[in-house]
Amino acid sequence: MHLKRTWLVAILAAIVLPSICVAQVVYIPMTSLPGDGTSLQLSIANHDEVTRVFIGLVLEEGSDGTLQEGEPFGPIAVGAGKTRVVMGPPGVGLLQFQGSPLLRVSARLKTADGSTQVRGAQVPVIDVTNLIPGGIATEVASLMSSPDFLGDFGLINLGGVETVCNAAGYASDGTQLGPTFGLLVSPLSFDFFPNVPGGLAGNSPVSDVRIEISCDQNYFVFGRTVGLAPGYVGFNTPSSSLEDAFVLGSPGTTPGPDPDPEPEPDGPSGGGPTPATKVFRFTRGGKFFAPSASRPLLTQNIGVPANRSYSEIFVSFEVKHGGWYSKQRDGIHRIFSISRNGSFNGDTYAFTTARGPGKNVVTNAITIDLSKGVTSKKGTSASLSKGATYRVTYRYDAKAGIWRLTISGGGSIKVDISKAITGPIDTLQGKWEMKFSDPLFEIHVPSLGWEYSDLLFELRP
Repeated sequence: MHLKRTWLVAILAAIVLPSICVAQVVYIPMTSLPGDGTSLQLSIANHDEVTRVFIGLVLEEGSDGTLQEGEPFGPIAVGAGKTRVVMGPPGVGLLQFQGSPLLRVSARLKTADGSTQVRGAQVPVIDVTNLIPGGIATEVASLMSSPDFLGDFGLINLGGVETVCNAAGYASDGTQLGPTFGLLVSPLSFDFFPNVPGGLAGNSPVSDVRIEISCDQNYFVFGRTVGLAPGYVGFNTPSSSLEDAFVLGSPGTTPGPDPDPEPEPDGPSGGGPTPATKVFRFTRGGKFFAPSASRPLLTQNIGVPANRSYSEIFVSFEVKHGGWYSKQRDGIHRIFSISRNGSFNGDTYAFTTARGPGKNVVTNAITIDLSKGVTSKKGTSASLSKGATYRVTYRYDAKAGIWRLTISGGGSIKVDISKAITGPIDTLQGKWEMKFSDPLFEIHVPSLGWEYSDLLFELRP
């Protein structure tokens, strides 16, 4: 067994590297069982203009990851514009991966050299955006078990509390294999179940088994098939429901961000907006704002292509909590906001706030295309702590018809809320702005001592 260390060890080890950016968090399941001939490989691409560093923490299978105890992995530097390929940690567990939002990570599970599938298979990379909502059932299909093949099953909880799941296995003819199992999954943890189809079928050969599962908190699930003799490995991701699918002729899903977007020209004046074809990106690396008594508010003007329509707004940044305003500890702290034309009414795509002791709530509001004085908002109970560093991620998805706000820190998700949007993403005159913190007025208070860093703002076509 590895000697456990706290996550603080990894952070302290990284502090000596001046270019390190502890930021976005993703998780990669480690599934290399003894004797199966597999090994994890990571590929990290740096889309920034400076060297970036990623650091990792190996969370032991089944452990409470919110304790942030485990074996450090890294830090490892990736040069500007370069891709670095490294071998990941061995064994079974959950690799917590932290780095700049301009780092992009993919993973493969390789088979032994000389096998027919030496490059292996792509491993799912998991974050708060691809979790399955709590209460929604899904399934992993095409699992099998035979003398040469094993079908394994993985279950991940990225939340800060335990989740209760129910799972059952079914043969291809619909016959249930064994009982329905109740599973209790620890906070921020990964449970791995080897050779599930074989166990359900009494160790008899079986194929095309599906595992149906639902959990009371957001979760992720996958299957893994390993061919021991031929050196084969494959991953089975959760199934898709046709109930939520697009009809034929629909535009499909939102594309990912362009790694090097070119400037989008303004659309023609007059008439409706022109659909954008390129990603618009605005970044501010490192610490870019620390509210003070003399400068409590930052208004960041962003000139976007005028008269264009986009499919998604994506925002990500890091904020270090500097404490609640001492003269009004339950006052409203603006975390950030996004608006066009410098207007709140009818033009706000995000207005995220937090309140401290006595309230302990995080709320997001929008006003797009609503009448003056009307807002659409949603809040949730959340206790944010002085001295803690949080990653804020926000998506306003015009195709899916929802916005989603997540705030994570200490290896777990503190806030995860979403609601239907009220209007499309039209840039109008192209004069947009983001605001951070507030001056003192009414019950709004300045976020003195807070620190903002590593801002990424994107408009995606």
